Amino acid sequence: MGPQYTFKQNYLTKKKMPRLMDSDGSTSNHKSTRFEGKDCSTVAGPIDECHNSEVFASAAVRYLKVDAKHGKPFFLYVAFTAPHDPLVCPEDFMPTASEAEQYVVRNFKTHHMFEIEGVQYVNPEGKGFGNRDEEIDLPPRSRANVTQRTKDYMGVIRHMDHHVGRILAELRSSQFANETYVIFTSDHGTALGSHGLISKQSNYEHSIRIPMLISGPGVQHR
Repeated sequence: MGPQYTFKQNYLTKKKMPRLMDSDGSTSNHKSTRFEGKDCSTVAGPIDECHNSEVFASAAVRYLKVDAKHGKPFFLYVAFTAPHDPLVCPEDFMPTASEAEQYVVRNFKTHHMFEIEGVQYVNPEGKGFGNRDEEIDLPPRSRANVTQRTKDYMGVIRHMDHHVGRILAELRSSQFANETYVIFTSDHGTALGSHGLISKQSNYEHSIRIPMLISGPGVQHR
């Protein structure tokens, strides 16, 4: 059994997940921890038991199949929750521990060297950061815990990437393939042990550097 993270109990059990409209017009609370062996390939699947990456991708695929109209411009915004906590996905997408070890950041430290504004290194009660994201794994952080978190993070990204591929495959096979711009970006990165931090609340490159990929008519590939 891998290292156990110190997630706040109410974050895993009480956090409200996004609501998404089912094919019949009703809404369901999505829970991202019960999806093994479920058929989530369509919006009509058991939405309350499917991973949100699959649910969101299925909704996008359905839009391209059914709702997008020929000759009428459309804007399809797919906001994946992944790779946000909790880092859960089907086991098939998880890398091995040895593979994850290769991706542990080279500037890994057990703790940060000074206090960052808004992210206390130790609060007056001596209970850690006083920040939810940094409380996921309190310092001093072990390499084993960071390796496990890197493994989980890689798995969730691979799973999301698979479902991004489903959307792109549907687009390529549609009538919109040669007239649609695709933009892939994110809002921030994360530390995963870099500089002794675990999450995003800093201005280090690991937090502020994001992907920005654009493809479409007239866009030259580099």
